[in-house]
Amino acid sequence: MTKTTTPLKHRLSFKQARAAVLIALALGSLFAALQVRYDVKREIERINALGYTFTQAVRNSAARAAYRLDPVVAQEVVDGLLLDSGLFRAEIIDDFDDRLGLAEREVNTDGLAWIGLLVGSDPIETTLPLTVANVPAPVGSLTVFINPIEAAYGLPDRVIWIVLSGFGKSLLLAFFLLILFHKMITKRLSAVTERLFSRTDRALSSSGDEIDDLEAAGSMWRQDALALQENIRRNEARLKLAANAASLGIWDYDITKNTLYWDDRMFRIYDVEREHFSGRYEDWERRIHPEDLEMARSLVMDSMDEQQKLDTIFRIMTPSGETRYVKADATTLFDARGEAIRMIGVNRDVTDQVAAERELIAARNQAIAANQAKSDFLANMSHELRTPLNAILGYGQLLKLDGVSIKPEKREVYLDSILKGGEHLLALVNDILDLARVEAGKLSINQEVVAVNQLVADCLEQTYPLAQKRGIVIDDGITSFPTVLIETDSVRLRQILMNLLSNAVKFNVDHGHIEIRCSTADAGWFTITVKDTGIGISDDDRQRVFDAFERCVADPFLASDGAGIGLSVSQELAKRLGGSISFTSEIGTGTEFRLRLPWVGTIKVPADETDKPIEALATVH
Repeated sequence: MTKTTTPLKHRLSFKQARAAVLIALALGSLFAALQVRYDVKREIERINALGYTFTQAVRNSAARAAYRLDPVVAQEVVDGLLLDSGLFRAEIIDDFDDRLGLAEREVNTDGLAWIGLLVGSDPIETTLPLTVANVPAPVGSLTVFINPIEAAYGLPDRVIWIVLSGFGKSLLLAFFLLILFHKMITKRLSAVTERLFSRTDRALSSSGDEIDDLEAAGSMWRQDALALQENIRRNEARLKLAANAASLGIWDYDITKNTLYWDDRMFRIYDVEREHFSGRYEDWERRIHPEDLEMARSLVMDSMDEQQKLDTIFRIMTPSGETRYVKADATTLFDARGEAIRMIGVNRDVTDQVAAERELIAARNQAIAANQAKSDFLANMSHELRTPLNAILGYGQLLKLDGVSIKPEKREVYLDSILKGGEHLLALVNDILDLARVEAGKLSINQEVVAVNQLVADCLEQTYPLAQKRGIVIDDGITSFPTVLIETDSVRLRQILMNLLSNAVKFNVDHGHIEIRCSTADAGWFTITVKDTGIGISDDDRQRVFDAFERCVADPFLASDGAGIGLSVSQELAKRLGGSISFTSEIGTGTEFRLRLPWVGTIKVPADETDKPIEALATVH
C-alpha cells in the first residue's frame, strides 16, 4: 500500500502540539496574572507600611524639633525624608499649628502610569503625633505623603519578567511536546501502519491524523477481506458449473444378475483396462479405498433398501497406487413388489475439485485469520497507545496547573509518571517492531561466543531494583558458577532473559522468591531456568501463553500492565537461536520457564575445582 504524506495540519502531533500551545499560553497567562496579583498585593502592603516606617524612623528628631520650636532641625528632618523617591512631601507642625519644616518635590510618573492601575495613583498620607517624655499632650505632628507609583520601586521589572518568563516556559513546553509526539508516537505509528498494510495495491490517502490513517487502512483491509470472500463464493460457483459440465462416467448395475456395466470414461476414471474388468459388483468394491469401503457399501445398501438417492464422494485406489476422489450420483429402480432391481448412476473424478476446495477453505480461513489479527491489533494498540498518552498529557497538565508553587516531591512523582509512560510506549513499539521483523523473516542473528555468567549478571543488575521494591529475593545460581561459554546472539539472549526475569518479578507475590539456574545435563543443550513463587498460570491459559497480545492473568491490575507481546517475541527469538522456551506452572505456587539453546561451548573451571568431575560442574543446584 502506498500512503500519501499527511499534511502538517492533520498530523496527530501537530494537533496535540497546537492544543498544547493554546493550553500552555492560557495557563501561562493565568499563572502570570496570579503571580502579578500576588506580587502587587505584597507591594501595596509594603507601600502602605512605608509612611509608618518613615515617620517612626525620625519621630524622636521631629519631636525634639517641635518641642523646642526649632525650625532648622525640623527642616533637616523633612529634607532627609524626601531623599526616598517614594515620598514627595513631608512637614512638621508644632502644637500651635505652625509649620516648622516643609519639604516637597514634583511627582514624576513618566512611563509608569500603568503601575498606577496596579497599586493605585492616589497619594498616601500618614500623620504621626509627636510626643516627648513627661509631656502629656502632643507637641506637634509629622505628616508624610507617599506617591505609590514611585514607591513601587522594582514592581515594573518584576511584572515584565513574570509575564515574559511565563510565556517563554509555555512555548518551550509546547515545542517539546511537538517533538516528543512526532518522534516517539506519530512517526513510529505511521511507519507501523505502512509496514502492516504495504501489501495492498491501493493507495491510502490521508484525510485525517495518523489514527485516522490506521482506521482507514483497517477499513480497507475489511473491504479486501469481503472482496476475497466474494471471490471465494464466485470460484465455488464456477467450480460447480465446471463440475456439472465435466465428462461423466456412466454405469448400470443389474442387481438381479449382479452385472455391472461401465462406459469408456468409467474405465478412464478408475484407470482400469476393459479386459481386466469382470463386470461384477465385487470388482467395483475392490477399487474402493479400504478406509471408505464400509461407508460406500452402506450407502449403496441404503439406496436399495430404503429407496434413498445415492449422492456421495469416496476414494478409489488405481492399479498404480494413486488415490482419487470420485463423486457418485445414482438412482435405484424398483419392481412392482418394491424390490430393487437396477441402479443407474454416474461417477465423476473430483480429485482436482477436492484439492481446489481445500485450497479455497484454507484461503478463506487465512483471510478470516488476517481480518481477526487486524481487529486484535487495532483493539490492543488503541488501548496500549492511548493509556500512556493520557498519562503523559495528564501529568504534564498537572505540572502546568501547579506552576512554580509545586512541591519538589510532587514534581518528581509527576515526572516519573511521564517518563514511565514514555518508556512504556518505547518498549511497546520496540516489541511490535521485533515481532514484525520476526514474522517477516527479517530479524538478523549475530552469532558470537557469549559468557553466560556475565550476561546473566547484567540482567540481574537491572532486575534487582524492581524486585527490591516488592521485597522479592532473587537466588542467583549462575553468576558465581564457573564461566559458561555458548555461541549465540548476546543481544537476543539478553532480550529473552530480561523478559523472563521481569515477568518473574511482575507476576510474583510480595516478599516472594525467584530462582535462576543453568544446566547442561541434556547432551548438546544449555538450559536456563527462571522459577518464581508467583500467582501461576491456569490450565485454560496455558495454550495462549506464547500468543501475541495475550495476557493470561486473572488479576485485571496485572493484566493491564504490558501489551502481551514479550513472551511471544521471546519464543520466536529462541526459535531463531535454534532453541525453545517451555514452562510448568501451578496456580498459587508459581511458574518455571525453561530456555533451551544449542550448546557446543565450554565450561572454564577454576583452579581450585579442577579435581571435580565435569558432570558435577555442568548443573547448578
